[in-house]
Amino acid sequence: MEPILGGKGIATAPDFLEEDKRLMALYAQGNMDMEDYLKFSMSPLSGVSKEAVSLLVEQCIDEKSCLVYFHKLPL
Repeated sequence: MEPILGGKGIATAPDFLEEDKRLMALYAQGNMDMEDYLKFSMSPLSGVSKEAVSLLVEQCIDEKSCLVYFHKLPL
């Protein structure tokens, strides 16, 4: 399943998924800096309006695709 941020064209950096996997591996080891991860994971939303994020959340819930990424977003 493609993450909703990537599937909606928001997370467009070519290495976004690879970096996320790397950070999640650090998390599993107990070595991830949460502040760094939040900066990284939220960066694709920096230019997105609150209204657009709310719409994405609704789509995510409707499509059940939020299991991949939105559980990480502090909305």
